[in-house]
Amino acid sequence: MRQAPRQWLVLRHQGRAALVSLKADPSSCSRAAQLAQGLGVARFDWLLLLDPLPQEPNSCWSGLAHPTVDQLVPGQQLQSPGLAVRRLSTDSRGLALRAGRQRWWVLPDRQAWWSWLRQGRGGDAVWLGFVPSAREVQILHGRRAWWPTAGSTSGWHQS
Repeated sequence: MRQAPRQWLVLRHQGRAALVSLKADPSSCSRAAQLAQGLGVARFDWLLLLDPLPQEPNSCWSGLAHPTVDQLVPGQQLQSPGLAVRRLSTDSRGLALRAGRQRWWVLPDRQAWWSWLRQGRGGDAVWLGFVPSAREVQILHGRRAWWPTAGSTSGWHQS
């Protein structure tokens, strides 16, 4: 789901759900709560924010999941039965996700893209937080991939 600069990824497996959010602002949290309600999720198993939490405590985020983490340190992993996330590398915001048997790479920026390329490009599918160049699209050929449509605040391209 994408709305303006807010982006969320929901992982689901056998009735369980987890959330990755690119933003940690109160408006993103409100929309994530609406998303949970729409999906019939009482609480996410865990929640990862790729944006630092504001200094003031926000009960909205903590009400959606426990744990709620705004930074994964190298080697740290969030997991629950069938769902997991870990950092791609120490120099990247990229993530490796697992939902059941599916493996996903989440590459929010080009720094994460380059880390992913150095690591051998494994996994089932790729989610990009940026519009790829023609050369980057060629590299993704034959792989399930999603990225924002150029100039769109709500459209997604699927390869």
